[in-house]
Amino acid sequence: ALNAGLKSVTSDIVFLEDDDQRVASDFLVAVCRAVETYPDVSLFCGRLLPDWTGAEPRWIRLDGEYRIYPGPIPEFNLGDAPRRLTAEDVLPGGGNLALRSNTIRRVGEFSIELGPKGHNLAGGEDTAYISRALALGESMMYVPDILQYHFVDRSRLSLSYLFTLAFKRTHAVVRMQPKIRSFPRYVLR
Repeated sequence: ALNAGLKSVTSDIVFLEDDDQRVASDFLVAVCRAVETYPDVSLFCGRLLPDWTGAEPRWIRLDGEYRIYPGPIPEFNLGDAPRRLTAEDVLPGGGNLALRSNTIRRVGEFSIELGPKGHNLAGGEDTAYISRALALGESMMYVPDILQYHFVDRSRLSLSYLFTLAFKRTHAVVRMQPKIRSFPRYVLR
């Protein structure tokens, strides 16, 4: 569906957003300002913060060595200063991504091998796309003023959800890696 939609794009800029996110009141202004300020940049992302209500369990917001990753509520926050991102940086998900239309033509389609199928928790098609774009020489800018909030779904706070999410997302990350031709024999044990 994403690839079909992108083929129909006629505007200069496209913004991808998840259906369970809401944008800040000055969101469109921030996207337009970023596109004008960085004319040489192909991809833009901003901050994505959990839309906390205060009813969440205390452990969900913990930082430190026992922090749950990936978190049950998507979050992307690299601070208050804009900066260019490289393939070595932590990359955003596709739910907070703006790109120039000509980038789509250069980079191609999103992977249909990765990503959710139905209601499963797989992912990775967005990260794979961004990684491929960067490998092809496209540039990416983090602009904190491009701000969105992600809905906090209480069902994502259960232990079974967290295990399933961690498994599916780890599986997606492994599938994005180059094919492994051999592995140490101790792994068989």
